[in-house]
Amino acid sequence: MQTLETETAWSITVSSDSVYVTGQTAGWLGQTYEGRYQQWTGDEGDYFWGVRDDLTYFGGTYWGAGDAFISRFSQDGEFQWTRLLGTNTEDTGLQVFADDRSGAYIVGETQSQLGSSASNERHAGGVDIFAARYNADGALTWKEQWGSDGDDHLVDVAVNADGEALLVGTTTGVFPDENRGALDAWIMQLK
Repeated sequence: MQTLETETAWSITVSSDSVYVTGQTAGWLGQTYEGRYQQWTGDEGDYFWGVRDDLTYFGGTYWGAGDAFISRFSQDGEFQWTRLLGTNTEDTGLQVFADDRSGAYIVGETQSQLGSSASNERHAGGVDIFAARYNADGALTWKEQWGSDGDDHLVDVAVNADGEALLVGTTTGVFPDENRGALDAWIMQLK
């Protein structure tokens, strides 16, 4: 899990059967999802190419300026897979947590629109927050992006007993409803 460029691991989590790591890479980590395109449901544009047997964009493309990554290892430390998620601006996976279906979520920050122009996510401006889920095989199954016209930063994530993630952070914009000062706090629940 290394290139000749810089990789930074920001978060690690251990599940019942695996270990997940997320962070940022400044280079191509050399893997593309090779499973069935029908499992790659997290981005409509990528899915479109998969239907045509082109898996180029399925987690292996390095877009530049630093991309978020997620890597899965066995409990014994054996490498299983790595996927990239990024844009041509800076993207960072800041937190990772496992779910009860042998998958994992990464949450982080981006400065552009993640995914293809066909995706529902839109860059709101400045720095936005994103969350993405990968299944045990490394297929992107879900992805969303939120933000304001200012800078929205993720500070921490906690997972409750029901497996729902609570995200907290700061914003300089109107996120989600109004801004009451130079820097406001926000909290969001992922279900």
